[in-house]
Amino acid sequence: MAEDHRSPQQLSDDQVRAQLAAIVDSSDDAIISKTLDCIVITWNGGAERLYGYRADEAVGRDISFIVPEERREELRQITERIASGERVENLETLRMTKEGRQVWVSLTLSPILDSQRRITGVSTIARDITERRQLEYCLKESEKRYRTLVEFAPDGVVVHQDGRFVYANCAALGIFGARSLEELRGTSLLELVYPEELPFVKQRLAELLQGEAFPLRELRLRNLYGQEISVEASSALIDYHGRPSIQIIARDITERKRIEQDRARMQKELAFERVRFETVVLQMPIGVAIVEAPSGRLLLYNEQARRIFGFDPGEVAGLDGYQKWQLFRDGSPLAVEEYPIVRSLKGETIIGDEYCFLRADGSLGCLSVNSCPIRDGAGELVAALAAFDDITVRKEAVKAQAASEQRLNLALNAAEMGSCDMELPSGTGVWSERHFLLLGYPPPEGTSGPATTAMWLDLVVDEDRAEVLRGLKRAKLDGSLFQSEHRLVRADDGVLIWVNVMGRFLCDEAGAICRFIGVICDVTERKKAEEALKTSEATLKLAIETTGVGIFDWDIRSGRHDWSEIAKSHYGLPPEEEMTHRVLLSAIYPEDRAHMERCIDEALLPANGLFSAEYRTVGLKDGKLRWLTSRGRVTFNEKGEPLRMVGACLDITEIVKAEKALKDEIAERLRAVEELRKQEQLLIRQGRLAAMGEMIGNIAHQWRQPLNTLGLIVQELPRMYQRGVFDQAYLDASTARAMQVINYMSKTIDGFRNFFGPDKEKESFRAAEVLSKTVSIVEAAFKELNLSIEVEAHPDLQVYGYPNEFSQVILNILVNAKDAILERRIEHPKVAVRLFRENGKTVLTICDNAGGIAPEIMERIFDPYFTTKGPDKGTGIGLFMSKTIIEKNMNGSLTARNTAEGAEFRIEV
Repeated sequence: MAEDHRSPQQLSDDQVRAQLAAIVDSSDDAIISKTLDCIVITWNGGAERLYGYRADEAVGRDISFIVPEERREELRQITERIASGERVENLETLRMTKEGRQVWVSLTLSPILDSQRRITGVSTIARDITERRQLEYCLKESEKRYRTLVEFAPDGVVVHQDGRFVYANCAALGIFGARSLEELRGTSLLELVYPEELPFVKQRLAELLQGEAFPLRELRLRNLYGQEISVEASSALIDYHGRPSIQIIARDITERKRIEQDRARMQKELAFERVRFETVVLQMPIGVAIVEAPSGRLLLYNEQARRIFGFDPGEVAGLDGYQKWQLFRDGSPLAVEEYPIVRSLKGETIIGDEYCFLRADGSLGCLSVNSCPIRDGAGELVAALAAFDDITVRKEAVKAQAASEQRLNLALNAAEMGSCDMELPSGTGVWSERHFLLLGYPPPEGTSGPATTAMWLDLVVDEDRAEVLRGLKRAKLDGSLFQSEHRLVRADDGVLIWVNVMGRFLCDEAGAICRFIGVICDVTERKKAEEALKTSEATLKLAIETTGVGIFDWDIRSGRHDWSEIAKSHYGLPPEEEMTHRVLLSAIYPEDRAHMERCIDEALLPANGLFSAEYRTVGLKDGKLRWLTSRGRVTFNEKGEPLRMVGACLDITEIVKAEKALKDEIAERLRAVEELRKQEQLLIRQGRLAAMGEMIGNIAHQWRQPLNTLGLIVQELPRMYQRGVFDQAYLDASTARAMQVINYMSKTIDGFRNFFGPDKEKESFRAAEVLSKTVSIVEAAFKELNLSIEVEAHPDLQVYGYPNEFSQVILNILVNAKDAILERRIEHPKVAVRLFRENGKTVLTICDNAGGIAPEIMERIFDPYFTTKGPDKGTGIGLFMSKTIIEKNMNGSLTARNTAEGAEFRIEV
């Protein structure tokens, strides 16, 4: 071994440095040395473990590779401090590991000095304090959560010492009615205890101070305003800020106490409402029966059902008891298992089935029956409900209507009159065979055929067409009878004829004009006779004027009279004297004055307009008695107000007898004309009644869906009661929905009854309110079928029209959507309803996910009597009536289209 020539001192220094290096390398702390330019010189094992870099990866690199970007400025400042000779201890900061993870470290940095005491580098000792920092953070968060939990706990927490409050959380301040702890400190706890509770509280406080527990107990307190409050309170002895204190946790149960009292009251009211509901069902205007499943025991049978069948069935314990009701179909008795309510006990729903039945008095009648099963919350069938209506009268009315129409056609043919029934505003409709023949068109194949309004108006001569159109407009506006005599040229031979057309515009249930029903007859021969009469009258007038006829002109509005000299002489008045109405009446013979005034009053009526009277006068100047005859005609404005009367008067003292005979002849002719007019009005009314009869069949269709909805509401009641959720709010909601359906059915009847009435008026209403009420009608049915209905409605949109009819349209579309979804068994059924504003119009869309409408029938869905359902499920009139309501009654539009998921119906008004 070679000899070591170092001195003992040198050997000692080397050993010390070796020991120091070993200590540094084995230290758990990261010890790093670097130059003042931040270049790593040494990197111990602790640094490798802390930062993940080996020494060969770190030495020679800028120390910034372990410093996060946001801490680079901090590194620069620390380096400057060390370069100035300063020492930095316990600096807590963030550093980066090789994996990119940030760690918290505590740094101690010292300058490295050479033998001349110059600073040549920086020594850094880093200790991992990540776990400590996390523990400190968790501790702070825990303390913060605890303080927050206590401060914002729903129960009141107070701490008091010797009866004085030293702490109260937010809930406690609320209980005692204080805005702050300072306000609460101004009073003692015992001052807030209800007087009757004070002895008990004092005893418990004393026990608590001796270490006993205070179990949960109800107490009555008073807040700072003297109001009584009920609380559940528990207390415990705690150390608060170094002093024994009492902590009380109190929960305000005032509202709970009130709710318990309300619950007891509501239970009483619920019992009353149950009795009232049964009373309503028992007194409904249709027959209702509810039976138990599966036994068939009769649970409810209302008074109307007893009236319909004429007997009280008494107790019915099973299906065999249903033989008491004798039902027939196609003349054959119905087996018990075929009865509608028995079929519903097996899960079947029946809508609108019709049967014959035998009353208790032996008479036969007809029934329309709806029947459906009632299930509980688990879907088990527990009962069945049947609603039935006696339609015997309606059936007889249909037969009577057919007979009436036949008699009407016979009467029109006998009178050689044609009839028409035209739709507005399309101008299309039906003419009778006589109508076609009279106007010169080829007759239809049957007793009537399709025609248009233009087929008549195009034949009217130009000189008469304007007057005809004015008459039509006037009849539309005031609802009066349209009557016009005008000329037209026959379509086949071009012959000019005179016709008399009478008719009336009819209104639909909304009050909008939708039809014109009228008759037409050939009056050419009569007009020829009248022309001859006019010629004769003109000749007579000329003769009269040459024989002393007086002429008068009375302006009715101003009261001014213009009389010829001859006319004045008939009253014994000189030519220079002025004729007034008072002078005129004073000259009438006293016994004839009332007759004269009556004739004038009748002439001023729009239905008359003709003044004709024979009377005596006493000359105002000469006192001479004369017999006069006066005739005049009154003209009216468009409002029917009289404007003026123009006529003539003649002294007929010598020829009164002959003139009286002529007047009798004219009166006879007038009576004949009036009789003809009355007959024509009778025919028009018969036509109107026949048209109204067509609407009877629609009433059943409109009632089927509401009756089904009403059945579902009744079905839901026992199920909710069994589930224990039958509360006041649910009962009120169910009652409201049931009454909505009943009111809707009543209004439907009123609407059909007033279908032709002119007194229905439009109104502005909120579309969202009508939509909400309509959706509530079908809500139970949709929920029962697990069918989702989504409604998005603008709350303030106004619609001008008829709210009940608007609701009827929405209901028709919703029920059609439900039927389509059920028929196709959609897995996740839904209906989306949107109400919004677009292009200045209110728009309502109803979309379903039932797959849409087949393209080949899309153009026909709004046709009357077109349906894709079976004959027992639909008549095809619903969408037709909906389109009529929206487009004709409310001047809007109803369209349908297919979307990606199903069908969309769009209403714009």
